[in-house]
Amino acid sequence: MSGPWPTVAGLKLPDYLEDKCQSLLEDIQRADTMTNALLAEQRAVGFTEALKLLQVMPVARIERLYELYERALTRRTAELGLDRQGYG
Repeated sequence: MSGPWPTVAGLKLPDYLEDKCQSLLEDIQRADTMTNALLAEQRAVGFTEALKLLQVMPVARIERLYELYERALTRRTAELGLDRQGYG
């Protein structure tokens, strides 16, 4: 998979949320093992679930964050040469 990594820039989040969500996304993108990639993705999902619970942004943006995390995890695992079901 090539091209630029996904970012949260187009979501028009408040600065404090954009910085945190982008940082969580980058943690997935930088993971050096499948385990670390999965842990980073779960941290990102957990944070986003809290945002959803607190209703701090529209549901459509929440769903977009979930999609970005999933895309990042899929790409990172492909780069690591792993398939997500079989872990290699």
